[in-house]
Amino acid sequence: MTKEQFKQITKSNVLLPAAFFERTEHIYQTFGAFLDSGANFFIAPTYLYSKEAEKLEAFRQTENAAKEHAFVCSAVAPPKERTVFSGGTLSVDGFCKIIKNEAAFLYENAPGAVMFLFGFQTLAEAKYAVYAVKEVCDLPVCVLLDFQNNLHLADGFNIASSVITLQSLGISALGVMAEDCDLALDILLEMKEFASVPLFVFPGAGGFITPTEYAQYAQDFVNNKCVMFGAGKGADARFTAQIAKELWQLEPFMPDFPTVNAVCGKNQICFFDFENRTIGKNTKLIEIDLEKVSKLSEVDFVIEKLIQAGLPPVCFLSKEIDILERAVFAYPGRAAVKSDEYGEITAKEYGALILSGQEGDF
Repeated sequence: MTKEQFKQITKSNVLLPAAFFERTEHIYQTFGAFLDSGANFFIAPTYLYSKEAEKLEAFRQTENAAKEHAFVCSAVAPPKERTVFSGGTLSVDGFCKIIKNEAAFLYENAPGAVMFLFGFQTLAEAKYAVYAVKEVCDLPVCVLLDFQNNLHLADGFNIASSVITLQSLGISALGVMAEDCDLALDILLEMKEFASVPLFVFPGAGGFITPTEYAQYAQDFVNNKCVMFGAGKGADARFTAQIAKELWQLEPFMPDFPTVNAVCGKNQICFFDFENRTIGKNTKLIEIDLEKVSKLSEVDFVIEKLIQAGLPPVCFLSKEIDILERAVFAYPGRAAVKSDEYGEITAKEYGALILSGQEGDF
């Protein structure tokens, strides 16, 4: 599936994805039940297995269950080893290598219609995963974030920063994993204010919620730019069947996703929502002059210090394209560059904001 095909599908349809959140020996049978319940996007659970043969078998069973009546999608999940962004020791380069190798293996041996990045808890890891996947495949990329109850990711980034950063990288859809439908809806309501890409949800079904009660959230999700409603942790095919019944009663879904405006000045950065209301005004930018930096290892040292400082909004300055690209790539926070030839090339490639205007513009 191409990115344009995915875009066209989500313009007039609400999709019912099905996924696994724990290993099972009954992939074929379980997906078969989802298919009978109305699911039309199967996410092959290759991410639950470590051996290549097991991954291929999981994908094969998913394909067989789909029977040409559902799309089969690939998925890459975060590695078990914790990264430097979540208190571990796995480096950025090591993390990207793991994600890239996994995505390349799936793309070559078990290619799906869409590539899902499944269950990322930090913005930094989600951002680097998008970079890595885009190096080895040209499938539509859908990112599923796992937010905490405080509406932030584990590395402290809020919903607005997460949405704006990831959609600037050219992803095709952005989703939320949450412990229940209420939390998923709270997150979705804020995501839609900044999203210029389709949104999707995988809310959990913990507690005593019934399939009917669970499915009653469908209309609220759809009314807030949700194009995929998948049964999350604790839910099964009975929940998908009820969601399908709810969706059949809704009017045809025709979303319109305008672009979020992001405007930078010399010392300030402003975001505007779709109604041109100012969001995030007076957020100070710190200029990081890298003109005298000549080694990538020196860039990494600077990034490490910025991470320790709490990931402030920064503008990187350098006329060396390799240095500038490394800084924007390695910095997990909100990064801007100057509106010169080097900056515009880097911004296009890595989703940085472009600095324009003079001090006092805002």
